[in-house]
Amino acid sequence: MFIPFFLMVLFVMISIAFFTLMEVRFLGVIHQRMGPMKVGIIGIFQPFGDFVSLFGKMMWFPKKMESVLFFFSPLFSIFVGVVVWAFFGTYYPVNSVSWSVLSFFLLSGILVYFLLMMGWSSGSYYSLLGSFRSVSQAISYDVVLFFILLPFLSFFFCFKMGEIFLFSFFSCFLSFPFFLIWLFSCLAESNRSPFDFSEGESELVSGFNTEILGGFFTFIFITEYGFMMFLGFMTVLFFLGFSFFWLSHLIVISFFLLVRGVYPRMRFDVLMMMVWKKFLLFVIFVMVFLFSYGY
Repeated sequence: MFIPFFLMVLFVMISIAFFTLMEVRFLGVIHQRMGPMKVGIIGIFQPFGDFVSLFGKMMWFPKKMESVLFFFSPLFSIFVGVVVWAFFGTYYPVNSVSWSVLSFFLLSGILVYFLLMMGWSSGSYYSLLGSFRSVSQAISYDVVLFFILLPFLSFFFCFKMGEIFLFSFFSCFLSFPFFLIWLFSCLAESNRSPFDFSEGESELVSGFNTEILGGFFTFIFITEYGFMMFLGFMTVLFFLGFSFFWLSHLIVISFFLLVRGVYPRMRFDVLMMMVWKKFLLFVIFVMVFLFSYGY
């Protein structure tokens, strides 16, 4: 059990490294620029150079920081980001957790505390304000994601990702409105453009991680990208089925990159009104209709 899990963690870390290279090259094509070319052949070693560069930078320790939480929060975040992958179900699941879907939402909710601790412990008002905005955004879209999955879980009558993966046959065309809401909620949940208000540079300098430098920033960076890749897996799992699984996942994460390169950042109040007054009301209405007449 532990050997497959550690192998999966290793593969996830390597995937995150090359996913960042894919993102930079993808955005380079959209912006009509070259992107990384010099580190290795066609820039293939650029992620490892960034890794060494970040860990080689000098650390910054704010005077008003809460030292325990300041050091503990980034480590806690990457720990949660790694444990999330233990619940990914395949034909040979690395874990046999019967409630893996609920466990995923539990860990996703725990990350909210990491954001709050990160902003408060640094002693910076900019970071504290950024953490408040990040927490409100994450909690709001966690609710929408769970209500979207609830009809699926009730239909399959199980909460284990491995079993749902084996006989999932829902199509995005059969539940297209849910599919669109899920995609945009995944963007907001993973702090991706145009919903990257956790790191809104024009409004908050750098959001909740203003005072985080060097290796600690790398931990936050790895957590966010790993979480985004896992949401891509869940998108394919619940909406696209088993056919062409890896190709479907590549298309989904490419969509995340395309949105970042094309659309500007929205206003924060528009984002919150969209989830509470549109997405959530529509999802609850459809869920009540399904439970009333479909089950």
